[in-house]
Amino acid sequence: MVAEFIAEFQRERQKERLASLSSRAETERRLAKVSKQINDIVTAITDGMYHPNMKAKIDSLEAERASLAAALDGLATPEPAALHPGLADIYAGKVAKLSAALNHEDTRAEAVDVLRGLIERVILQPVPDGRGGSGNLNSRDRWIFRATAA
Repeated sequence: MVAEFIAEFQRERQKERLASLSSRAETERRLAKVSKQINDIVTAITDGMYHPNMKAKIDSLEAERASLAAALDGLATPEPAALHPGLADIYAGKVAKLSAALNHEDTRAEAVDVLRGLIERVILQPVPDGRGGSGNLNSRDRWIFRATAA
């Protein structure tokens, strides 16, 4: 179950990351194109070519460049880090060690304290027909386990 969660989480993060990268790349391409157009007009003016429409065009391009720069600043920089590929195995190993510690008389008290430190709240909800229910274990700031029994 943990491995499935991690795989799905990584797939969703990758989709979000690719969408963010695509948006950023498109904005950067458009910004480069607008900047080149501005530079081309300035070059034409310095070479002696001038037409009154050039001022309106350069004003429009400057406004677009400012808008694109602001949009680019507003885009979040995609995070390159993803979950460690071996996270499910690491988690399974830690759960196995905790389980073993809970089942061993000499380490049970310490293991119970560790487990209590992880859990902030337990929420149990019966189903309407009175048979079975569902439960959530919550850590300090995250959902860590959900189980449903029928």
